[in-house]
Amino acid sequence: MKEVLAKPELTAPGGTLEKLTWAAHYRADCVYFGTEFGSLRAYAGNLTLDEAANGLDFLHKNRKKGFVTLNIYPFTNEYKKLIDIAGKLKEIGADALIVADMGLIFELKKAGINIPIHVSTQANTTSSQTVLAYRQLGVARVNLARELSFEQIKQIRKDTKGSGVELEVFIHGAV
Repeated sequence: MKEVLAKPELTAPGGTLEKLTWAAHYRADCVYFGTEFGSLRAYAGNLTLDEAANGLDFLHKNRKKGFVTLNIYPFTNEYKKLIDIAGKLKEIGADALIVADMGLIFELKKAGINIPIHVSTQANTTSSQTVLAYRQLGVARVNLARELSFEQIKQIRKDTKGSGVELEVFIHGAV
């Protein structure tokens, strides 16, 4: 019997409210964006928490999801701020957090912030061993490294099938 795959999900960047709106209008299933603190894309135009609340409300009213990047590699003194932001993002309805730092994954769990965690493509996501290790940490999805070939992606999918972890792959680079 042939495996039936779920419909692919189109995720698009939305670094400003305008970009978020356009991504949704152009049929993205979900939009990812950063906040003023915590995003590696510092110059992409990140949202305040009030803008994030408005953006998530807009997305949800249009049956779309909103993923928020907290994908910096924080210093020890920055974790509390990230946990506070994550708690607020959960309250305003973020559908997932995109995280690159393993320490932040642990701190989110320790703080009881129960929100799906997606591992960022910036976080050494080049092997099935790494994908399965992140799954053991409770992540829902792993964004595979952009450097992987199609054959390598197929092998990772084969090796992780049945693990419960979703895989995400960039199909178009930065423009």
